[in-house]
Amino acid sequence: MNTIQLSKLVSCVVLQLCCISLQAQNARLSLRILDDTGKETAARVQIKDNENNFYIAEDALIAGGDCDMSDEGAQLTDIESILKLFNKKIANPYFNSSQFYSDGSSSITQLPETVYIMAFKGSEFIVSIDTVTLIPDSITTHTIQLSRWTNMRNRNWYSADDHLHIPRPIPEMNPHISKMMQAEDIHVGNLLQSGKVKNFKMAEQYAFGSESIYEENGYLLASGQENPRTHILGHSISLGAEKALFNLEKYMVYRLIWEESVEYGGLNGFAHAWSDEAAGPSPEVGMAIVLPHDLMHFIEVLQFNRSDYRSWYDVLNLGFKVTPTAGTDYPCADQSIPGHERFYTKVDGDFTFENWLKGIEKGKTFVTTGPVLDFQVNGQEMGSELELKVGDSISVSGWVKFDTSADNLNFIEIIENGRAIKKISRVSTTDSLGFEFLHAVKSSGWLALRGYGDKIQENLYPFPAHLDILKATTNFHSAPIYLDILSKQNPETSATASSWLQRILDLKRMLEPQNLEFLAEKIMNPWHGVTEDVLLSSKETLIEDLDYAEQFFRGLIEGKE
Repeated sequence: MNTIQLSKLVSCVVLQLCCISLQAQNARLSLRILDDTGKETAARVQIKDNENNFYIAEDALIAGGDCDMSDEGAQLTDIESILKLFNKKIANPYFNSSQFYSDGSSSITQLPETVYIMAFKGSEFIVSIDTVTLIPDSITTHTIQLSRWTNMRNRNWYSADDHLHIPRPIPEMNPHISKMMQAEDIHVGNLLQSGKVKNFKMAEQYAFGSESIYEENGYLLASGQENPRTHILGHSISLGAEKALFNLEKYMVYRLIWEESVEYGGLNGFAHAWSDEAAGPSPEVGMAIVLPHDLMHFIEVLQFNRSDYRSWYDVLNLGFKVTPTAGTDYPCADQSIPGHERFYTKVDGDFTFENWLKGIEKGKTFVTTGPVLDFQVNGQEMGSELELKVGDSISVSGWVKFDTSADNLNFIEIIENGRAIKKISRVSTTDSLGFEFLHAVKSSGWLALRGYGDKIQENLYPFPAHLDILKATTNFHSAPIYLDILSKQNPETSATASSWLQRILDLKRMLEPQNLEFLAEKIMNPWHGVTEDVLLSSKETLIEDLDYAEQFFRGLIEGKE
């Protein structure tokens, strides 16, 4: 065989291989996803091949949000400008993969012969994992039947994400956003309009309160706000108020907004409580100022794959009944999976947004990245208050249940006034841990249940790096049950009040005339842009609130109720 013949033979072989490759990449998939009742259901889907290439359905649902913190904002004036913030592809930081949302029926083309499909629907459904062999130049139909490992809705517990920055300036966005929530099995999606001094239009909402409620297939959307928000005082959240609330002149006086929020039927709390003061934007200074006015209903203790309960424990030890919540801050800070951190609320009566808010106000919640739980004292549920006498023996009971294919639970703890009084490690491959024991109470305070473990399917080192802190990635915590013993104050109260008093005194020092210029430069940062004139217009009222808080904490130190 001469060189020319050999060259022709090689060319022919290469051409044949290319044709085979192109043929193999021309397979098509018709995908159906069914829920546990056999009905088509929205879900999040991942399709990849042997070379770790990911495929997105042509008819994938859109997903996205608004994190534009510029002074001008995203300028969402019509449907075209809104849709520029949405995409069919989801970059999942916990799997380092590309995924998409399906409404239950999807078409995918240009596929190789073998693909690997994962289907997700929140944390109550077992992740479906399938290997599918396709026929080139043909349409292969594949059906995924999702199955549950638990159904909390049947027990009147409803999941929620309290921190979603998804723009909804026109009602036409409702069906699109609702499908996202249904795919993640989030029963209440709280869409927070956010901003700063010069722009309160991030993730703009078309209505607030009852006019903002949208229901589809038993899933709710509702407007809320993350505002005011400053680096020095923390980010505040209001849920359920009948109007958007903004006070430019007194922007740094959170109490004024929160009083209005309560007047308009809202609940108030702080975001990002997983962050300490050194990391920011910590809510601890802001909480110290506003807490004495008893306007705080909840605190976001679980977010960004991390939990930190210290600030919340302090609030409880100061004598306030404040409910734990969780939220993702989607899609900001590269958090692209709504409901990755979520909380459940026990709803009495019909599932309405109003009844859901009442459940939070009553303290009937728990936060989680997956496991579900029950916690009782003397048969009373989370949020209850028991009147007791010193030395009374109480029955503490509960359980934790989890999906063993998703969570590797390590241990649970029962907490009294911030300290563990019992630890129970997992010692078998079962999918639950239960407990019941007697405990003698010595003072007023609170009890709660928490636990830690590791996510099995998620990457050990997710990207971006702030989602990986080498801490437990399976987290859950119940709301407290309160113990009231006449004349026996919580032993942690005085020391906690002393610590929080220092935050008040320090901010008062920062507001002294000789320090104002430095403080003004500090808070005029790109994220919040609190200008010097806003600082000065807020100063007098802020100092009045600081004086009130100082008197309050000094009273607690002295043992006053």
